[in-house]
Amino acid sequence: MSEIKLKGKVIKILPIESGESSKGSWSKQGMIVETIGEYPKQIYYEGWNAICDTISGLTIGQNVTVYFNPASREYKDRWYTDLKVWKIEKN
Repeated sequence: MSEIKLKGKVIKILPIESGESSKGSWSKQGMIVETIGEYPKQIYYEGWNAICDTISGLTIGQNVTVYFNPASREYKDRWYTDLKVWKIEKN
């Protein structure tokens, strides 16, 4: 898959969630980034495990470039899409 990235401004950082699964401990953290342009959009991303440290280190209003992979799944005839962050650059 080709690299997907988006530049924007951090507008919200959500609390870390954590738990246990059959594969061991996990943690995830979400954030909202607003795109730059004439018609800005607010986009929800989530990071898993080690990327949570990077998300926690961001500040509201900070400009970032977010690298992510989209993934969709079906559940009871409805489709859900996640944008999973794998790298964040502070601008």
